Amino acid sequence: MRITGLGLAALAVVSIVGCQGAASSPSTSAPPTATSSAEAPSPSTAAEPIRIGALFPVSGDMAAFGNDGVAAAQLAAELFNEQGGVDGRMVEIVPADVTTPEQAASEAQRLITQEGINVLIGTSASSLGLPASAAADRQGALYWDVIDQSPQISGRGLAGVFQFAPHADVQGKAAVTFTADKLAPALGKQPQDLKIGIIFANDAYSASVADGAIAQAKELGLNVVATESYDPAITDLSSVILKLKSAGVEVLVGSQLPADAILLNTQSRQLDFNPVLVSAFGYDNPEAVTALGDCINGIFLSSNPQFSAIDPTKLEPDGRALAEAYGPGWKEKTGRETSVDSDTIFNATWVLLNNLIKATGSEDPKVLAEAARKLDLPVGSLGNAWGVRFDESQYNTRTVQSINEYQEQKQVLIYPETLVFGEMTLVPRPAWSDICS
Repeated sequence: MRITGLGLAALAVVSIVGCQGAASSPSTSAPPTATSSAEAPSPSTAAEPIRIGALFPVSGDMAAFGNDGVAAAQLAAELFNEQGGVDGRMVEIVPADVTTPEQAASEAQRLITQEGINVLIGTSASSLGLPASAAADRQGALYWDVIDQSPQISGRGLAGVFQFAPHADVQGKAAVTFTADKLAPALGKQPQDLKIGIIFANDAYSASVADGAIAQAKELGLNVVATESYDPAITDLSSVILKLKSAGVEVLVGSQLPADAILLNTQSRQLDFNPVLVSAFGYDNPEAVTALGDCINGIFLSSNPQFSAIDPTKLEPDGRALAEAYGPGWKEKTGRETSVDSDTIFNATWVLLNNLIKATGSEDPKVLAEAARKLDLPVGSLGNAWGVRFDESQYNTRTVQSINEYQEQKQVLIYPETLVFGEMTLVPRPAWSDICS
């Protein structure tokens, strides 16, 4: 079977990566070598590769996300190269470790001015993506932001910057819409009678999620009884939890970072605070599952649809075939299940390679930007259920937000109905002792 729109043979899944065994993590395994029935050209005759700069935090606190970003981009390139690249020219992903805003800007400039790379992707954190994209735009490069969610990424009107992932406030709005549409009936209440709490880490991303939740609650006439923020470096959330418990919160809409998501769950159990939790980002991480075990069950995530939670029969044929190649390819490459970051970054990189560089036959940032403005892929065209259509600010308007529930420590997509994969459980909430084993 051949994918006409996306250009990937589904049969390639059997040979996309070399036999590496189960690597423990992207940070500890060398990039695999794509295999093919055709012999690779010798170094003396091989065409110059098409080099893509990949700015991700592969060390430090964000390393788990950054390494997933690099691995996902590399997998997209390996699959793309299996199909012949661009007229025989292979794609090479050139990673650069960025852990601070200053480093993000300087590494972007270095890749462009010293490495001669004119197309960059990144970064897993908006605080890094903002300076990196600004630096790239100043140098006339194309910056394809594959994952960052700050509205400022595309909101600055930079000609060479495109934002693939949805703004963070969209996740907050989706969480509250789901609360009114599904949780209220499941709890036997009218939406306006629910006592809703909002909790978020005091950083730009989480605050934007909370802003979306607050705005949507106001729009729907819902009753927000408590709004609590905290320093993301906090080590004790007990006082915040007690305030929420005292307010009688029944549904808690939150946006946590990975460490404080685990802390919130742990201390909520200790203080017998057991609302329905609809969260973003912090629990959307294999590390949270490892740390919490069964205690993560029943947590809802307002997120991009994670690959493992998507019913492939609900995708367009192109998206279904791309998903069939990506899932086994990721498992082979890393020895792990996919993550929401790897899902998004893989698909975003694939569009860059196949629908821009290959379609135009060019690496010229201006040519690629013009082609990006004309992209028109319907929802469901990609393996993560998204499509692509950029608005005037060069922000992708065809993303899909989902609500996933942890069931038996795995995410199950339960909302919206156009992608629904499973049924909601653990609402109303049983006691913590019945949830955790």
